[in-house]
Amino acid sequence: MAHVRDSNRNGPLDAARLAAFEAQVGAKLPDEYREFLLTHNGGELSPDELVLPGETEPFSSLAGPLFGLHDGPSALDEVWENCDGEVPPELLAFAQDVGGNLLCIGIRGESRGRVYFWDHDGADPGADEPGWDNVTPLARSFGAFLNHLGAPQPGG
Repeated sequence: MAHVRDSNRNGPLDAARLAAFEAQVGAKLPDEYREFLLTHNGGELSPDELVLPGETEPFSSLAGPLFGLHDGPSALDEVWENCDGEVPPELLAFAQDVGGNLLCIGIRGESRGRVYFWDHDGADPGADEPGWDNVTPLARSFGAFLNHLGAPQPGG
């Protein structure tokens, strides 16, 4: 299981701010992820190596802390706006790897609660709607994702 370092580095998350963000994205966040935000509001994970499903060696590492709701760089609400039209609307980016790819959680539909790897190299910026060709399922839940950091992700 991943351990969280530097929890609440930008201050604790106010429940009213979380509710306002959920209204902004038009969905209540999945319970495990929502609880993580309320407890840690970001934070760095250790281990931070990402091993794709079916692989044995790390593909990448997380680039710093997970996004939180705060005023400052890498704020979750700012990332949400920046990803509009790039990432499928069912997904919310919650972290970035060292290569600029995103880790996302499903916030609606069949993807709700599942964790995905979004590869920026496969993105089609000219498309009318972001596709799923560059999205790899990592885990069926946020907790499963955290439990498998540093080891192969279970897929989804």
